[in-house]
Amino acid sequence: MTKKILIIAANGVEDIEMIATNDLLKRANIDVDIATKTDILVTSYGINIVSQLSFIVALKNLTQYDGLFIPGGSHISLLEEDEAVEVIINHFNSKNKVIGAICAGPTLLATKGILEGKEAICYPGKKERAILLKNKAIIPNPNCKPNNKCEVVVSGKIVTGLMMDSTFAFVRKFIQIIEKY
Repeated sequence: MTKKILIIAANGVEDIEMIATNDLLKRANIDVDIATKTDILVTSYGINIVSQLSFIVALKNLTQYDGLFIPGGSHISLLEEDEAVEVIINHFNSKNKVIGAICAGPTLLATKGILEGKEAICYPGKKERAILLKNKAIIPNPNCKPNNKCEVVVSGKIVTGLMMDSTFAFVRKFIQIIEKY
């Protein structure tokens, strides 16, 4: 059975984290849908991507997905404000499905209570780390740098990654966890 992943994004999503993850998942024969807030998604470096589906359409079809991926970027603040995003995240968490997030993405999971008591990693900025810690996530190696074993953290079915430089390592681990469950 082919696995299927939902990616959620808004304007300002980090290009490599979203586009490379989408590409690598498809190369691993995993179906991917990208749900967005707008008809045309503009990445942080100005790439225009035509939306495949809206958050509202995704909400109606959440049962068809095996996992969720949240890339980083400045779009996290837009996602935090969207009620549909909260419903999407809560669905995947309550159904114990695989959830992946990289860079600033884990901060969204933290503010929604998903990372409480779980090990996770995020972008190494003070703001992002503070959000994880405030929401009771455990950062196993606060001094982690890209290209180290600490750049991807797995806590059950939740996979978090350090930053854009960690995308390939993150996706390899994300795929392993998707295929495991």
